[in-house]
Amino acid sequence: MTTPPRSSRNHKESEVLDAAELLFQTQGYESTKIEAIAVEASVASATVYNYFETKNNIFLSIILRHLEAALPERRRFMRALPDDPVAGIIAFENMLAEQALRFLGRDSWKIILTAKLLDDQSAAHRTARRLDTLIYKQYIRILTRYRNMGRIDDDVDIALLASLLIDVGNAVLARIVVSAHTVAEGMKLWGDPSVRMVLRGLIVEPGKPA
Repeated sequence: MTTPPRSSRNHKESEVLDAAELLFQTQGYESTKIEAIAVEASVASATVYNYFETKNNIFLSIILRHLEAALPERRRFMRALPDDPVAGIIAFENMLAEQALRFLGRDSWKIILTAKLLDDQSAAHRTARRLDTLIYKQYIRILTRYRNMGRIDDDVDIALLASLLIDVGNAVLARIVVSAHTVAEGMKLWGDPSVRMVLRGLIVEPGKPA
């Protein structure tokens, strides 16, 4: 079989991912068949299998595509951090949660979060860990900047604090995903108070020695 030019393949792959994402959001992941994705994308089923092999691979490709789309917004935020660490970290957590449900539906996040907790051998689990690793690195940069500004106590273990904030974020996202609340409502109920509790006693007030 002749392999299509890369530019053509990229275009077709994007169309397949667009179609799959629409069907995952409207019909749910489990109910969506590759044949339906092919029809929505106006390609043959064989084309979908040729590009992705499995529905799970399509799902993971959608996640990674949206991760790339989310990065510029996160970078802009990190270049203009609020002076107050509590306000900055709460704003970052709110942005992460809003991005999560803007780019992927609740059904998709149920799959990701379940895979991370229950199936450490799956590709979905590895992808979920990749998402966490990226956020961890971003938190390390944020927290290090705040410590360099004298706003976080020098004795604070930055790596441990970053891990705790990720755990809080995942727990709050899980509650939002399984509830009827919007991101804003869920963060107000669970996210913001949890972040404040984690940071209590770790923040240095302006003008006070660390």
